[in-house]
Amino acid sequence: SPHQQALRLAQNLANGGALDYYLIGRLDNHEDRSGFEPIKEIYRYHAANEAAYTGNQSKANIALLKSDRVSADAFKGWFRFLVENHLLFDTLTADAALDVAWDKYQAVVLPDLRPMSDELAGRIDRFVEEGGTVIAAAQSGFRDADDEPRPTPALKSLGITEVRRIRTDMRSSYFKLDDKQGFERFSDTELIYMDGTYVYATYASDVQQRFKLIPPHNFGPPERCYYTQVTAHPAFTVRSFGNGRAIYIPWEPGQLFHRQGYPNTSDFVADLLEGVAGLTPIGGNLSPMVEATWFEKVDGSSQLVHLVNGSGHFGVSFYQPVKMVDLEIELPSAKQPKSVRSLVSGEACAYSWSDDLLTIQFPELGLFEAIEIVL
Repeated sequence: SPHQQALRLAQNLANGGALDYYLIGRLDNHEDRSGFEPIKEIYRYHAANEAAYTGNQSKANIALLKSDRVSADAFKGWFRFLVENHLLFDTLTADAALDVAWDKYQAVVLPDLRPMSDELAGRIDRFVEEGGTVIAAAQSGFRDADDEPRPTPALKSLGITEVRRIRTDMRSSYFKLDDKQGFERFSDTELIYMDGTYVYATYASDVQQRFKLIPPHNFGPPERCYYTQVTAHPAFTVRSFGNGRAIYIPWEPGQLFHRQGYPNTSDFVADLLEGVAGLTPIGGNLSPMVEATWFEKVDGSSQLVHLVNGSGHFGVSFYQPVKMVDLEIELPSAKQPKSVRSLVSGEACAYSWSDDLLTIQFPELGLFEAIEIVL
């Protein structure tokens, strides 16, 4: 698909990668040339703005850990949670995570990262003790580096004292929202639906347990099937640990969202990340179909914000993205910019700066936009 090829290159640029185009055969006699023109357009754009793409580093404040031994569905689900809610994140492989600094991160996300070395577990616990937040899902840290089961989970910060049972058949179960503090997206909803695996655990006395599990019950016509039992088992837990906090989700929202994709699941995670973990997304009026990234020159002289329009992606097909108009983004900025301009159009962007908040307006978004902020 020409549109898939163009989208991939735009995403490469937006995420600090290099352009590449690999073709088996020759360009001059290739019998499907439909992707050539959009690819050439992006290469021409990059050549004209090459200086803006050198010497940059990510301004993401979340680390999403990835491993070949993590459920691919879990990782993909959490990837979508972060992208579609415009939370800025880097993906770190579990093997390389010990070799990079974590001081820029406010939170580390573990999407069912089951095998975990003692070294990585210790690094995560120290990160929390020093003021960070860990968000761990399902069976993260339940196995050691050799993929052998641990007697108790590796992360001491979670406060799990005993894993009593791991039940895999939780269809037709829910969580009752008995306290909606921090969950603004659930003003008209009383339940979070759940399917898949649930971890029944015993927690330390200082662990706060939120929401209440409605265990599996008959499903079908409402006059015949309804729940009668609400338990004390939580949808998630929060524990202060040192100067930080550990959030544990004893089920699989990543896998569930990747498999079924309902907003009930993504709303739960978005509210948890914002209302409980205290993470702040890029503000404005962006659609969930727009991917946003934010980079800065190593010397701090300028910043580069990318918006990539994924609205042409439907199922397994890629079409021309729908043009979006009258968009606005909000970014924290301690300094008033000297200039804000679009690298795509070459024109200055309308913006305002007040109370350390930079608001940028732009009239339309095609495949992608790149905004250079000179400080």
